Amino acid sequence: MVDVPGEPDFGMDFGYPPGKAYACMAETMVLTLEGRFEDYTLGKEVEVAKVKEIEALAEKHGFRVSGLRSFGREVTEEEIEAIKRA
Repeated sequence: MVDVPGEPDFGMDFGYPPGKAYACMAETMVLTLEGRFEDYTLGKEVEVAKVKEIEALAEKHGFRVSGLRSFGREVTEEEIEAIKRA
């Protein structure tokens, strides 16, 4: 999940809190803001250089990685630590 800058209205309920988007959606938004209308990361073989590039572009436009979510709710730091200990 990604925190989208501003107060976006996607026009539909995707089932997560307002202002959040899946990373694939955020990637498309970032590329559009850059005026780049191209295939970027498709499939399961993603180049590290592309990951670093999209990260820098996302930061430039105010996108931020959001907390982890599972089954429609945010996973807390305490839950993550408990899993690490198990």
